[in-house]
Amino acid sequence: MQFNVAICDDEIKETEYIRSLINKYDMEYEVSFHIDIYNSSREFIEIYKTAGQYDIIFLDVEMPGISGLELARNIRHLPDSLVKIIFISNYPEYMQDSFDVQAFNYLTKPLTYPSFSKLISKLIDQINSGRDNIIVLETEHSFVTLPIKDIIYIKTINNSNGMLQYITVDNTFICKGLLSDEEKKLKVHSFISPHRGILVNLLHIHFVKSRDLVLDNGESLPVSRRQEKYIKSIFSKGILTIYH
Repeated sequence: MQFNVAICDDEIKETEYIRSLINKYDMEYEVSFHIDIYNSSREFIEIYKTAGQYDIIFLDVEMPGISGLELARNIRHLPDSLVKIIFISNYPEYMQDSFDVQAFNYLTKPLTYPSFSKLISKLIDQINSGRDNIIVLETEHSFVTLPIKDIIYIKTINNSNGMLQYITVDNTFICKGLLSDEEKKLKVHSFISPHRGILVNLLHIHFVKSRDLVLDNGESLPVSRRQEKYIKSIFSKGILTIYH
């Protein structure tokens, strides 16, 4: 399994040093990394247009033009909530600010291999444990990485062309696909099909009223007669609440 890494620091010797630490870890543990180097925060922000491009990003805090903290805010606003951001700086006073952009860690220079190696091991463990809980969508213009828990429901919007709409907690995406394929993948994540052409996440069902599922975003989805018995069996297990 390969991990995609970006290093952004305006000092070339610093980016090359971090690259050497990663390569040393690769040699020691036989982990595959693809590494991209950026010496300009402006260059990086122009290239970083799609969530899921990188698993790990090393950012210098102080860079000319756009600081590492501002760069991280732009990445989070994509939104890319999954990438692991590690700040590197000579100034530990910036550590508190790094919490605002959900940084994985904050390292102070000079870096040493023992501490760096421990950090990489923790990163890999977290990334591997999270990969089973994300889904990658191919939209018309980009690839989007989504936490499965953030998907509220999926519906077919064009059967003949195989187009699906994903409604999430903070966005809506349209991409090609078949609902039957998504149902197979997401069944283990507590997704159910209350009606033909709809797949809904149990985590986002607020309650049931008559034959409608009321979601926590305020929308209602119909329950078919064919699925009514199955839905009621879920209620009987105490997973959902029903209102008549």
